[in-house]
Amino acid sequence: VLWNGDAEKRGRYYRYSPDAGETWNSVEALSLPASQGGDGGLQRPPAITVDNVGNVHVLLHEQETLYYSNKTDTGWSAKQLLYNPELMKVVEIFGVQLAITGGDTLHAIYILESYDSSIEEDRRNHIWRVFHQTKEINAIDEPTTPWPKYLLEENTNLTSTLVIEEPSIMDTDIPLQDFSLDENLLDLDDINPASSILLSAISVLLFIFMLLVIFFIRSRS
Repeated sequence: VLWNGDAEKRGRYYRYSPDAGETWNSVEALSLPASQGGDGGLQRPPAITVDNVGNVHVLLHEQETLYYSNKTDTGWSAKQLLYNPELMKVVEIFGVQLAITGGDTLHAIYILESYDSSIEEDRRNHIWRVFHQTKEINAIDEPTTPWPKYLLEENTNLTSTLVIEEPSIMDTDIPLQDFSLDENLLDLDDINPASSILLSAISVLLFIFMLLVIFFIRSRS
């Protein structure tokens, strides 16, 4: 599993289980937490995948940057920056995905939301770009698996039999209820129990308003 720390704690963390979840190893910090000067925490989830020889591949957000790293028997590799943030002012990175094809080609797909630095406050000028990068990995080359066919040729001559079941009979002994509207339900107090309080408040306000009018007329005279 791979996850982000929250906006305050920050950091990116990894943990694995060698026995299908019965036990777990200790947490590994792939990016430093805030207490150790680390950045990141406001971005979306990272990406993780495993190749056919057991190597782990991850993509990690760190604010406006995106890094790649992989884990082998010797440990984690140094983080590689997937793009140059100096060439593009990034607002957010999202849609991060990893996939492996042929057993030995790693694909990274992600979306960068960017803008020109001179109009950074104008969201209408934000641009969303989808990026795709590939990388050869040290894994076993596998033959391409074709898409499965929805129609199997060996089953094309089979015939089906339509079975019609007798409709079930509803029990007519159940008494029917009369759901016609009761005239008493149209009373405001039945629909809204708080209506009496509302009417009382309106009466009090009208009384106070009349007193103010009388006081104003007497003061003018």
